[in-house]
Amino acid sequence: STHCISSAASDVYKRQNSNPSGRILAINPDGSPKWSVDTTDWVDATPLIGSDGTVYVGSWNGIMYALDGQTGDIKWTVETGAFIVASAAQGPDGTIYFGAGDFLLHAVDPTTGAEKWTYPVEDWIFGSPAVDPSGNIYFGSHDDRLYVVDSDGELVWSVLTGGDIVNGAALMADSTVVFGSRDKYVLSLIHISEPTRPRLI
Repeated sequence: STHCISSAASDVYKRQNSNPSGRILAINPDGSPKWSVDTTDWVDATPLIGSDGTVYVGSWNGIMYALDGQTGDIKWTVETGAFIVASAAQGPDGTIYFGAGDFLLHAVDPTTGAEKWTYPVEDWIFGSPAVDPSGNIYFGSHDDRLYVVDSDGELVWSVLTGGDIVNGAALMADSTVVFGSRDKYVLSLIHISEPTRPRLI
């Protein structure tokens, strides 16, 4: 299992898988159970703790859950109809972003779960999105591309690699984007309005 820790109260949130279903758990600082939420399929994603303490996590059942961090009560769910295996990310304005097996990057309201927009790609999205301070979202796909879209869901640029991109990108302070591809390279690019030629590492 994997876990994350809430800085507010030192609670630990983790996921646990068992055949045929999964579970999202919260554990108190002393190790005692706080709450748990059963899902109908595995949970591979590390939970995201939102700015207000809400826990956001997706499941292989295709559902993104927003849970009250103190009680585990379900605030809302979004059904994608396909698996969700990676963690969500939160933008500067609070928007929650996540990819799924439906070939879409989803942007949803953090309070209601209402969908703001989706951005289509040509294959699964396995990796977690990354968001820069300006609100641009970076994510890769099994279609071999790294994409950058703005907070309105408009494409800024994309780069084609020689293999699937199955993990998230890392953003450096100087706007360099570093990510790996199944073409056996780690690539770094400078983000301005469009990328420089990729540098292979």
